[in-house]
Amino acid sequence: MPASGDLLFGKIALSEKFCTQAQIDECTRLQLQPQSPHQPAPLLGDLLAQKGYLTAIQHARILEIQQKNLDLVDPL
Repeated sequence: MPASGDLLFGKIALSEKFCTQAQIDECTRLQLQPQSPHQPAPLLGDLLAQKGYLTAIQHARILEIQQKNLDLVDPL
């Protein structure tokens, strides 16, 4: 199950029209594939960027929006 941060990241990527639902679904499936016990699952944003679905600028913009949303929920 993707982390809540990844879910928010995906929702923002969609709302900004930086990628498609199919691309997010593909990368989410990759996250769910078994990982080494000592290696955490890759982040959704990293996978989208590695696949070429997001540019570095788009990735940074999503993280900025995501942080603003998280600050609104918990200002501390």
